[in-house]
Amino acid sequence: MYLGNNQNDVANADTSTAGIYRGRQSGTSYNPAGGAEWGTKYYWRIDEVNNDGSVSTGSVWTFDVADYLVVDDFEDYNDYPPNEVWNTWLDGYDNPTNGSSAGYPNPDFNVGEHYLETTVVHSGNQSMPIFYDNSAGLSEVTKSLTSTDRDWTRYGVDTLTLWYQGIRTNAAEPMYVALNGTAVVFNEDANAAQTTAWVRWDIPLQTFADMGINLNNVSSITIGFGNKSNPVAGGSGHVFFDDILLYRP
Repeated sequence: MYLGNNQNDVANADTSTAGIYRGRQSGTSYNPAGGAEWGTKYYWRIDEVNNDGSVSTGSVWTFDVADYLVVDDFEDYNDYPPNEVWNTWLDGYDNPTNGSSAGYPNPDFNVGEHYLETTVVHSGNQSMPIFYDNSAGLSEVTKSLTSTDRDWTRYGVDTLTLWYQGIRTNAAEPMYVALNGTAVVFNEDANAAQTTAWVRWDIPLQTFADMGINLNNVSSITIGFGNKSNPVAGGSGHVFFDDILLYRP
């Protein structure tokens, strides 16, 4: 097994090449000592030891290590139980005080429609449309985090990032993100829901910490429209969200 961040070095390495040769592997997985560096491209090669003791040199492969943690990139949902997006992002279904819908509420599968958006995406293949109708005063969707995803201090992350794109004809309702249902941060752009291009929204995690959130134990994230503390009847529309991520400085 050979591993390094220079393609030529990995291609030309042999068992005497320190730092690149990682020894013979008995299994099908390998965890590099010291881990891998964020935001780094790695190259790897596996040679085959034949029955007669000769060695067949393998091809050089590559992979990239991300420089962020994923809260949700919306790639794991589909149209089948229990993987519909609204089973994870709980919306206002059957709740008269919450005018939201996570995903398209009534897609026609026979003509290729889905719960998630597959054309207006920031990256990957899918984004989540959130429909809001603030005639009742508030619209929000909430995702509960698993125990393995609740530590928002891992690897020194310090910023929550969301990508969103709206529609010009949307009602300009306030857009917000809440953690644990209590700490609320509003988008500074009062017309955010009407933007027609993908916009990156960065929120320092310290902002939530200053509101009393224990970043070691973030139990839920909410995306909403309206005034959460004082709901007031308003308009409707829908906004696409994608790539909710946690970044380091």
